[in-house]
Amino acid sequence: MAFETSYLEHMLGDEWNEALPPICLECGYDLTGLPSNRCPECGHVFIRKEVQRQARDMRNQFRQLRNCNDLLRFGWCLGLGAGGAMVLLGLLEMWHPGFVSIAGVIGLLAGFPTLGLGMQVLRVMRLPAWARRQMDNAPEVYKGVSLAILGAAMLVTGVLLC
Repeated sequence: MAFETSYLEHMLGDEWNEALPPICLECGYDLTGLPSNRCPECGHVFIRKEVQRQARDMRNQFRQLRNCNDLLRFGWCLGLGAGGAMVLLGLLEMWHPGFVSIAGVIGLLAGFPTLGLGMQVLRVMRLPAWARRQMDNAPEVYKGVSLAILGAAMLVTGVLLC
């Protein structure tokens, strides 16, 4: 007598308790209510525990990225504020030497979080299209990429000034 994975899972009483629907790991087909462990769309044989783990991981990513646009706004405030301070300290260097190294330190300290906050939008883009559609607000991709570029420029400038 041969056991199928779905029969064994049914015997163990493994009910779906994730907030997101079960989807095929290969093609993204919604597996809700299937009696077998084979995707009808692509034929991929799946293990329910793996599908459940993926749904749990994706739910955690949703939770982390739900406020992606708010993080971008904070990143822009941080980046532009630190960039303005660096320019101001660079101008003060003309009258009082020694300010340029402080500008470099500000560039290094603010460049890392600015770069990281800009990269958050790229994490959203790694989610499947159906998952991105479930997000409240669409991620502002161009703002995120340009914020990451600003952060990288601040880091390079900070290194050159130190």
